[in-house]
Amino acid sequence: MIVKNLEAYRNSVEWAQSMVKDGFVSIDTETTSIEKPQICEISLVSYQEGKDPVVLLNKRVRPSCPIEKEALGVHGITEKDVENMPVFTDIWVDVLRATTPYSHVLMYNAQFDLRAIRGSFYGQGIKLAFANSSSRKGKVWHTGALIHCVMERYADYVQMPKKKGGGFKYQKLPAAPGVTAHTSSGDCISLIEVVKQMAGANING
Repeated sequence: MIVKNLEAYRNSVEWAQSMVKDGFVSIDTETTSIEKPQICEISLVSYQEGKDPVVLLNKRVRPSCPIEKEALGVHGITEKDVENMPVFTDIWVDVLRATTPYSHVLMYNAQFDLRAIRGSFYGQGIKLAFANSSSRKGKVWHTGALIHCVMERYADYVQMPKKKGGGFKYQKLPAAPGVTAHTSSGDCISLIEVVKQMAGANING
C-alpha cells in the first residue's frame, strides 16, 4: 500500500488502536431502502481486546413502510419475515441497555445507520435527534457514548484517491472470513475485523 497522506494514515491507525484499547460496541442495520430507510434488522456486537466478539443483540423488527426490491435483493429479508416482529421503538430500551457499558459506538456508515434509526422512530410518529459534541468532535449516542464512522477512518487508511474533488474514496465493508455479508450481525463482525486490521498496521505506513 502506498501512503499518500501520512498524517491521515497515522490518525486512522492511532484511532483504531485507541478503539481496540478502550473496547467498543459495533452496530449495523439492514433496512427497507436507501433513500428513506427504516430498520428491519439490527445487531449490536461488543469487542474487548484479547476476547472474542460478543453478540449483544440481534433482532428483526417490523417497519411501517414496505421493503423495497433493491433492499430485498441486498439482505433477503421479506415483509413476511418481519410481519410478526416488534416495531423498532419497542426494542429501543434493549438497544440502550446493551450499549450502556461502552464509551464508543462504531458504525460502518454512521450517517446512514443514524438516518435509519431516526426513520424508524419517525415511522412511529416520534422525532429523534443525536446531539453534536464540539468538545468531543462528533455525535453522541443516547447513553453518552461517542459515535464513530468507521467508513471515514477506513478511507483514510486505504487511501484510494477520489476521481474528482480530492480526498479518499469510501470503501465497501470487506466481509470477514466465515461471515455472511449483508446480515447485520455479520457486518458487525466485519467492522470489528477492519478496526483490528487498522490497529495492527505499521504507524509509518
